[in-house]
Amino acid sequence: MRATFRNGRLYRAGRFQTADLEVVDGRISAITPPRPPGAAGRGGQEVDLGGAFVMPGLIDVHGHCVLSPDAARAEPLSARVLKGVRNARTQLHAGVTSVRDVGGPGRIAVELKEAICAGIVAGPRVATSASFICAAGGHVSYWGREATGEADVRRAVREQRAAGADFIKIMASGGVADEGEDPEAPQFEPEELQALVSEAASDGTYVAAHAHPAAAIRLCLEAGVRTIEHASFIDERGIELAVERGAYIVPTFIVYDVIARSETLGRVQRDLAARVLEKKAEAFLAAVAAGVRWGAGTDAGTYMPQGQLWQELRFIEGLGVPTSSILAAATQTNAEIMQTDEIGRLEPGAWADLLVLAADPTADLTTLRTPTLVVKGGVVVDRDQNPAPSPALNPA
Repeated sequence: MRATFRNGRLYRAGRFQTADLEVVDGRISAITPPRPPGAAGRGGQEVDLGGAFVMPGLIDVHGHCVLSPDAARAEPLSARVLKGVRNARTQLHAGVTSVRDVGGPGRIAVELKEAICAGIVAGPRVATSASFICAAGGHVSYWGREATGEADVRRAVREQRAAGADFIKIMASGGVADEGEDPEAPQFEPEELQALVSEAASDGTYVAAHAHPAAAIRLCLEAGVRTIEHASFIDERGIELAVERGAYIVPTFIVYDVIARSETLGRVQRDLAARVLEKKAEAFLAAVAAGVRWGAGTDAGTYMPQGQLWQELRFIEGLGVPTSSILAAATQTNAEIMQTDEIGRLEPGAWADLLVLAADPTADLTTLRTPTLVVKGGVVVDRDQNPAPSPALNPA
């Protein structure tokens, strides 16, 4: 399959450059100067972008494809499957062409990924942890694989890989998913963390850890965890370790803002989310200033709607982070987190995943909310059934 996307302003090397983008079999084959009007085409499908702004497809590196705000905890499997299909379509229509799924019940996300790869349902490229490994009675253990002791956590890693996990997700601390939780409580022993990382590495993959408190973050980084999810209370030593080890943090701000301002959740849970959010901003900015690598994720799932990565990016912009750094995080750095150079960039050899915009996102990130065209693998996404854009969440 050959296609040409003509006359687009392509975002490359931190700036927009007008060019034509050639696609062969779903991948970018060449980027060439714009063809003069009336010049002969190069064969295949041609799409004239009319000078629109073109970003690489966005990447959300912290999502839960089969969890939804409209789902009950004990929801039937069939309902989760159907909502997972809906969620995948929503992400893709929003211009999120790749998602790192950080876990849900069983192996539903693996099956969703397989259905997307087979062309049965529409959705982004997915890398998934399948489920997640939790301490007994720990954070969201009702959905995960509980494990205790070095031998058991190693067994749990092997089980997740056998179930189709691309990487391993662990819950290394409490969170704010339920009332009565303590997000500052570590939930794995150092020896268990080391065993988790060692077993994952022996099978050629890495560990991503949900971790809020400074102590849990330090233990994870010392054990060799590659990505710290949330990283809310990371301290100076944690920042030093992240820089030394080349680890990444994924802050996920917007979900805590949503929980804190919810009109349906209890006061205890809302206050807890607000406290996490307040500390998270200061810690994140200190980490960024020190050179810690960071990615962008929404925690789409139980509390956060799908397809809202632009809201997370806008929130981070409100903290004073430059727009250029934010867009780099949502594309290039997120691709690094997903361990691939085939996405997140508009260069020959990469997948032709495009987000086409009417206005310049470097001047106004809210333009990411309403893409005029989404392309995945060189194919224009059918958006006939695309719902209207979700309303702005108006983060505080």
